[in-house]
Amino acid sequence: MLRRSLLLLALAAAAFGWWDTWPYYEHQDLLDRTIDICAERYPDLAAEIDVYRDDMLSGTHDEDVDEDQTNGSYCDYSGYCPTVPDAWWPTARRRLNAIQWVHDPLNPNNWPAAVATYQSSKTDAYYMLGHVLHNLQDLFVPAHASIAPHGLGTSGLVENHSWPAYFDNFEQYSEVTGNELGLARSDRIPEAMLDTLMVRAAAFSTTNADSAGFRPTDYYANPDTAGGWGRYRPYPSGGYPCGNDRISNSLANQWSLWLVPRCCEQTAAAIRAFWLECQGVGSREAATAALNRLALRSPCRQGFTLTTADRPLSASFISPDGRIAATASGTTLRCPALPPGLWLVRITSGPASVTRPLIIAR
Repeated sequence: MLRRSLLLLALAAAAFGWWDTWPYYEHQDLLDRTIDICAERYPDLAAEIDVYRDDMLSGTHDEDVDEDQTNGSYCDYSGYCPTVPDAWWPTARRRLNAIQWVHDPLNPNNWPAAVATYQSSKTDAYYMLGHVLHNLQDLFVPAHASIAPHGLGTSGLVENHSWPAYFDNFEQYSEVTGNELGLARSDRIPEAMLDTLMVRAAAFSTTNADSAGFRPTDYYANPDTAGGWGRYRPYPSGGYPCGNDRISNSLANQWSLWLVPRCCEQTAAAIRAFWLECQGVGSREAATAALNRLALRSPCRQGFTLTTADRPLSASFISPDGRIAATASGTTLRCPALPPGLWLVRITSGPASVTRPLIIAR
């Protein structure tokens, strides 16, 4: 009887989606607190984001459950690895990391489309923004920033584990509670554009020096090459994933006390960046012309000033194959530590962006 009941439960989950039977509210809880601290910090957009709160909450939930014929499951695009930035989830139909995904024109809920929709339908725009914010939230989970297998359909990748789903213990134990959410502070919300926030999030969740002593590389290893899985470092072998992680309930809960507040604060920064970009949609042409007039130093050596402006800029440095290798923001942009050669730099300010060639000299 027990075996038959488990079989029926598995069939029901397959038919209706595991999210119908699993208590899945973490993304919404994170975003709800994010909206609160964003409104506290920025009274000029408080009323608006409260009106469209439910639309954002719906979007951030649906990103994990939506799929289409072109892209497959949207949750397969939620990884970005700082040390292997051209890596992607091996189960994804298209070779896109999370940063590429949120800008991709074939993604129906991409950032530029949300901005473009704002003037005609704020309801739809904020729903689409919720999808984008989900990907930023995910990068605060070390498995996402290490491209480590977890979730439905990954049991075959986990040694000695035959259940149809495998959720590593960090994700199982790190429940988003009021205690964790309450530590998020409005005065710590940074000022940065989306690409910069996503890179920072992935680095924050996977860098030992930033981890308040939790040393994430003791538990996760990044993929060796693009297209490969990252790995858990479980007890006892320390090698490829097995079913007995070293991440205890107590450790995971302490870890999430450190990660959850930062997740809310940086997600609030993304909401603010979205609102600012949408306010200037009517002046996009003038803003684009101003960016085109910027003097860009090229060739340029690492660490040298590329350009300066009288308002904050955001820059993404892109390889010829479309990989975002570095980001920067501020009124002064400097040449990043990238190999010499030809690169592209996408410079964004408010509603406008331009892409220019850049030669990094030796």
